[in-house]
Amino acid sequence: MGADEAGTARVLRGHRTAVDPTVASHGGRVVKTTGDDVLLEFPSIVAAVEHAVAFQKLMAERDSDVPEDRRMLFRWPAQPSVPPRIGAGMSTAS
Repeated sequence: MGADEAGTARVLRGHRTAVDPTVASHGGRVVKTTGDDVLLEFPSIVAAVEHAVAFQKLMAERDSDVPEDRRMLFRWPAQPSVPPRIGAGMSTAS
């Protein structure tokens, strides 16, 4: 990813554009973004988990033709709060 920072930023923006509608479809909203981090809020933990599953499926589809060493990997740490929040960070494959 560091070898092509501009390309990485472009791909990340494309992923965000593709994913944002799934946030809304699960009743969620973007609370804030910082660099490659995103904090999402959902009405329930069920909605948050359903979104996380849908997100991972969408990323697998989007990356199906991308070489493994060029794929962006995402993690979804859930924060037990009311309402539930999920913070997403980009984890680059080494």
